Amino acid sequence: MNIISILHFIKKHILLFGGILAIIFIFLISNNIKKPTKSTVTVPVINNIEIPKISNLSVNYSHTFSNENRIQISDNQRIFAINKAGQLVILSDNKTIPISPINYNVVNFVTKGDTVLLETGVYQGENNSFYYYNLSNNINTKLNLIPIKPIISYSINPQQTNIAFLGKYISKSFTTNIYIFDIENEKYNIISENIQANNINWVDNNTLLVSKSLDKNEPNFYFSLINSSNNSVIAKDIPAVQKSISVNEKENQIFYIDSSKQILSSISIVDGKITEYFKLDSLNNEVVIFPNTKTIGILKKTNTHLTLQLIDLLKNTVIKTQNYPLSNNEQYIEKNYVNNQYFIKTFNTQTQQYQIKGINF
Repeated sequence: MNIISILHFIKKHILLFGGILAIIFIFLISNNIKKPTKSTVTVPVINNIEIPKISNLSVNYSHTFSNENRIQISDNQRIFAINKAGQLVILSDNKTIPISPINYNVVNFVTKGDTVLLETGVYQGENNSFYYYNLSNNINTKLNLIPIKPIISYSINPQQTNIAFLGKYISKSFTTNIYIFDIENEKYNIISENIQANNINWVDNNTLLVSKSLDKNEPNFYFSLINSSNNSVIAKDIPAVQKSISVNEKENQIFYIDSSKQILSSISIVDGKITEYFKLDSLNNEVVIFPNTKTIGILKKTNTHLTLQLIDLLKNTVIKTQNYPLSNNEQYIEKNYVNNQYFIKTFNTQTQQYQIKGINF
């Protein structure tokens, strides 16, 4: 075959050769493109962990923690804490069982049902890592949250389908964005930008309680309610005593003490309607709810005891007053309402130990 014949052959089949070259070019390019990475990576946990079964803690329950802090009672009455080695531990049969590797250095965590969100690194570190730990299948997943760091606060919703984050936090301007992370699809969406806030919590599966504390003085604490489904603001900048905020899920209400008026109040989660009840003698009070009743409790702490006043909300009158003594060197820290049972956390100034115990309010 001479040169003229070859050129004639190529000219006759030029479209075929062009198609083959195009396919080879596309193949070479596609193999050099990086595949998209998942936003999460499964990482190992401590092997052979047997997570304790859920058990109902009695009103007489009591446990003293000798080497742990940041103690929390989950909504299914599991008790978690962080030990001195920086490990997340879970309490079982009055013993603490480490459930995170020792090199994690857990600095904070939140729980909901059978899930835990761990923050590891250094306290208030801008580049800390976040792990989503499912206790039911012992799977620990590292979340890719680099685009929304630094993160100041986070919360898992009751259905354990979404995590709310306050990200892109700027301390100088005290501003942040609200992100909702879809756990199953491993994606996050921004629902609010450039707001002033430093704490976020789910009230129910659609409502977020976003709060800000400008300093340590109660009159400078405010909370807002945001509907995450349609990004609407239900209520904005309600002045409140931080420790007084108590959610009555069954009646879609939040009770609180209005710090600007010193008045016991409630707000509807549905429409933001505020109801005022009566004025208190000071801001040094907390609210104790009793669902399915028209009774509310006002809790006040002193150096020697806790005082609970039971109030009839219909008549705005005190039904009875009851004292709960504290032992020597025992300081009341906070209360928790879990599965129709109250627990209090105290700190012993002499032994430097925390204690969790049931209390029959």
